[in-house]
Amino acid sequence: MKRDFRKGTEKVLNSKLMHLFGRRSIRRYTGEAIPREMLEQLLQVGMAAPSASNHRPWHVTVITDRQLLNQLADANPYGKMLPNAAAAFLVSGDSRRMYVGEGRDFWVEDCAAMTENILLAAHALGYGAVWIGQHPLAERKQSDKLILNLPDYLEPMSLIAIGIPAESKEARTQYEAEQVLWKE
Repeated sequence: MKRDFRKGTEKVLNSKLMHLFGRRSIRRYTGEAIPREMLEQLLQVGMAAPSASNHRPWHVTVITDRQLLNQLADANPYGKMLPNAAAAFLVSGDSRRMYVGEGRDFWVEDCAAMTENILLAAHALGYGAVWIGQHPLAERKQSDKLILNLPDYLEPMSLIAIGIPAESKEARTQYEAEQVLWKE
C-alpha cells in the first residue's frame, strides 16, 4: 500500500522508496546475537557510502562483548539500549586518512553517510538500529576512547546500536512543506 503516513493523508509514492519510510530508530532488542556474516554485510554497505575525494576516512569498531556494551551504556545517557543490543558499531574518523588541506573536516559528512547506509541496511535485513550521537560531544567521545582503548588517530563520530527488534514502529514520513524553498 502506498501512503504518505502523515496524519493519514493518502499520497502516491514510488514503491521503491517505501522501504526508506519504514526505517525507524529502534531502541528495544531481544538480546539475541546477529551472525558475524550479517554484521560484515552491514559494514560492506556502510563502506559503499560516498566520501569527499574518495578518501574514505572512516574506521569502525565492532563491539559484541557484553561487558563493553554495558560500559558504553553506563557512559552515555542515550545508550541505555546497548545492554540488549546484539552489537554496536562505533564509526570514527581516521585522521591518517583524512584529506589534508581545505576539506579536512569532511570526515564528519563521510562518517555520517556511512552511518546512514548502515541504518538503512540494518532495516533492509530486518534488524533494528539506532544512531547514538557522539560527535561533537567531547565527553562522549572521550568515554568511547577510554572504554574501547582507541588510538589517538581515531575520532568517534557515531555509535550505532544494532539488534533483533523487540518493538516495531509504523512507517512514516516527516516531510514538512514549509521547510522547503522552491526556486523555479
